[in-house]
Amino acid sequence: MPDKKDYKDKPFELVQQEEVIYDQQLETEQVGYAKDAWRRFKRNRVSLVAFIILMFLIIMAVIGPWFNPYGFEDNDVRMDHLPPRIPAIEWMGIYDGTKEITRSESALTHPMLPEGTIKEWVAEHETRLCSGNIIRDPDGVRENDRCIRGGQEVSFDYTYNYTVVVDYYLWRNHRNSWGDNAIRTFTNDRYQQVMNDNPDAIIEVVDT
Repeated sequence: MPDKKDYKDKPFELVQQEEVIYDQQLETEQVGYAKDAWRRFKRNRVSLVAFIILMFLIIMAVIGPWFNPYGFEDNDVRMDHLPPRIPAIEWMGIYDGTKEITRSESALTHPMLPEGTIKEWVAEHETRLCSGNIIRDPDGVRENDRCIRGGQEVSFDYTYNYTVVVDYYLWRNHRNSWGDNAIRTFTNDRYQQVMNDNPDAIIEVVDT
């Protein structure tokens, strides 16, 4: 590598001293900042897809409430804790609005239970009740247990419950509208609305 001292006393000559140099004219289209940024942005497919999704969410946040017949203050506490239901895919057995419950036979065979409420009978449960004290069989045989009340042996009382899969929307509407356990939360306005939709419903009204 030459030493810097070698160039110290040597004069420099301009190679293009006799020539006039001009800038070359641009032959491509002139692109502004915004157009260039948009062109670069379109090339990034991930960002473009994310932008489309984001814009869709913003638009739905603005116009979505117009498609919903219910307002923010509308609620029906009778129908809380309902399982999800998506009509388009409920035929697949998911998000179909069903739920597994355990109830007595009388509740599941109620004459006003809407048709199609019970989807599947899963299991039967026997409950043995003693109104006194239970004397266990020494050999552990359940059928030989004894029920003692007031010093005398009395019979066991048996109840039967069944685990079933139900359309929980129909079940809750039935339970809320009939019987001593009905949840009475309807106002007069709500009562009129329900009666217009279902004239055969029997619902008790509570003034608020």
